[in-house]
Amino acid sequence: MKTLRNRFLTFSIGSLALTGLALAGCGGPEKVDPILPKAPEEKPKEERPPEEKPPEPPSADKPPEPPKEAPAAVAETPAEPTPTDKPADDKAKAAEKPVDDDKDDRPADVKFTSSPAEVLLAEGIGFLNDNNLNDANQRLLNVVKQDPKSATAFYNLALCQYRMGSDEDAVQSAKKAVEINPSFAKAAILLSVLHMRRNETGPALQVIVEALQKRSGDVMLLGAKARAQVAGGEYTAALDTCIAALRLDQSNPEMMRYLAEAYLGLGREGLAKLALTRAYAIYMEDVVAETKDAAAPTGPVKTQYEARVQQGGGSWRGTGAEALTRDAGLAHIYYLYGRLSMKAEDWETSRDHFKKAVGYRADYAEAWNNLGICWIVARKGEEAVESINKALELQPTFLEARINLGSAWRVTRDPDKASKAKVAYEVALKQDPKRPDVHFNLGILYLENKMPDVTSDESRYQKSIEYLNAYKEQRGPTPDPKDPIEKYLSDAKLFLQQEQTKRLNAEKASKEIDEDKKKKDEAKKAKESEDAAKKEVDDAKAAADAAKKAEEDAKKAEQDRKKAEEAPKTETPPAPPPDGATPPVPPPDGGTPPAPPPEKTEEPAPPPPPPEKKEDPAPAPPAPAPDPAPAPAPAPDEPPPPPPP
Repeated sequence: MKTLRNRFLTFSIGSLALTGLALAGCGGPEKVDPILPKAPEEKPKEERPPEEKPPEPPSADKPPEPPKEAPAAVAETPAEPTPTDKPADDKAKAAEKPVDDDKDDRPADVKFTSSPAEVLLAEGIGFLNDNNLNDANQRLLNVVKQDPKSATAFYNLALCQYRMGSDEDAVQSAKKAVEINPSFAKAAILLSVLHMRRNETGPALQVIVEALQKRSGDVMLLGAKARAQVAGGEYTAALDTCIAALRLDQSNPEMMRYLAEAYLGLGREGLAKLALTRAYAIYMEDVVAETKDAAAPTGPVKTQYEARVQQGGGSWRGTGAEALTRDAGLAHIYYLYGRLSMKAEDWETSRDHFKKAVGYRADYAEAWNNLGICWIVARKGEEAVESINKALELQPTFLEARINLGSAWRVTRDPDKASKAKVAYEVALKQDPKRPDVHFNLGILYLENKMPDVTSDESRYQKSIEYLNAYKEQRGPTPDPKDPIEKYLSDAKLFLQQEQTKRLNAEKASKEIDEDKKKKDEAKKAKESEDAAKKEVDDAKAAADAAKKAEEDAKKAEQDRKKAEEAPKTETPPAPPPDGATPPVPPPDGGTPPAPPPEKTEEPAPPPPPPEKKEDPAPAPPAPAPDPAPAPAPAPDEPPPPPPP
């Protein structure tokens, strides 16, 4: 099961290339915070002429102070006025004395300070910084209606729409900002990032290439180019781009971070660590600033980062841009250290690094997502769900986080975890139907769990095979000899075959039981039919016997009647009437008087049978004399009898 768990997590981790953060290297720091060496002091680099300073590049990395309260992204206006928005008089003034990027806080493309568009733009940016996205979106939409030539308004509108999850609208708004001002580096970088979020690495790189034609020396545009190249798997080209950018600005920590990502893609983890160590030193290590005061050969102690910001250099180096905010830069570095530890499967150390990353930058969705992965591996499902939900709150369309949310639900103690995991996977599948790892995770989900939408284990194994085959088809062939997909398919097919065998055996046993019952029922019915036929025969025979007996009885009665009629009749004189009775009167016609009833004569008793000759019995003993009977009571006038002697 450990292999299975790591497998479904690998897909989501690797898919972070959509953000320009591909996981391809291995290795990582120790299980404690990295102790980084001090970087050598560097002399401040000469600033470019003011007229060559391009606008600041965009990034979603700058949190407000303190970092724990940072929103998902900070909307800023470009420091340099756009040619299409600034009046002609202002253009002439700008040619004489350009506006300082780091000092001018006034919206660059607002024509009149009292215009309604400026007020709405300021309100929209304020709402966006406060993460009040609905109000920000309403204000910014009104701004672009009133001032459709404002690249700043379209840029901030794109940021707002992206954070609201309206990726398509965000892309269109960012395209509009770049169309209005092709030298607007921040808008170009934002558009590139939006394309990478949609897995459109080709258009993402093309946007930056076109922007570099306008601003070939913009270090932050070069960094965006390297990030797009890493997202597209062009690690060698990304390495060359980073080296070219570091020649222009050798102390740029963001470029060192992109350099570390290129080395990770090439599998050179040692060099990636060195690049991260150098970037960490710029943010954290101290330097001593020189001073012109002869009495004080050294000035106050500052970090390299503070000295770099004070040195300036304009947006062409990225100074003052979101990407170079110290806390955001440290968040990126700890994030990459966490990925190095993930590559080495040092999950505990990786988890600590991601915790520090989100501590420096609370709106770091990728760090929250990978922290959730570390909790999944530790089988801490509740913590994993919480971390990944934070990533989805920051980026509702974060597909990798949506996939990992399903995996997080699978390791919770929630009794309905399988259904919740299925919902998360189906949302991800709806978002990208051709995403192979979604089918893979659904296949494993049905392989491991009883699902409410299927009625039998046979059905869920069948669904598991369908999802795994879809994954295999979408992914295509792979040279990896350790690819476990065949094993999972084999297991699913074996379980399916076992369930089918069980079902067939059950059906066979049920059929045999039914046949046996049918035979018994038929035998019972046959016996009942036989008994009924026999009873019918017996009843018919009994009826025939009864009819025959009745006929015989009738014949015998008839014979008796005839015999009685044929017997001779004897006349008997009439008996004298009883005493006091009137004698019978003769008939008047002189006929024969009726005969008197016959007298009842007693027949002589039959003689007794002769006594049997028996042996003389032994003389019986004399019987005792009976008690004398009591004498009758004398009459009252007679004397009593004498007593017995």
